[in-house]
Amino acid sequence: MPELAAYLQLNRRTIADWISQGRLRAHKLSNRVTVIEPREVQRFLDAHATTRSQ
Repeated sequence: MPELAAYLQLNRRTIADWISQGRLRAHKLSNRVTVIEPREVQRFLDAHATTRSQ
C-alpha cells in the first residue's frame, strides 16, 4: 500500500479509506501487509480517470 500511495502521490490513509469503502479491492494478508493486484489498480484508475480539455 505505501508503494501505491507513493506512485499516486497520495496519503496512505486515502488508499486505506478507498479499500475500507470498497472502492479499491485488496487482500489483507496481515495487520502490516495488504496486497493490491496491478490489474485492480488499473481498473480503479480507468474507472476514475478524468480527461483534460484544452
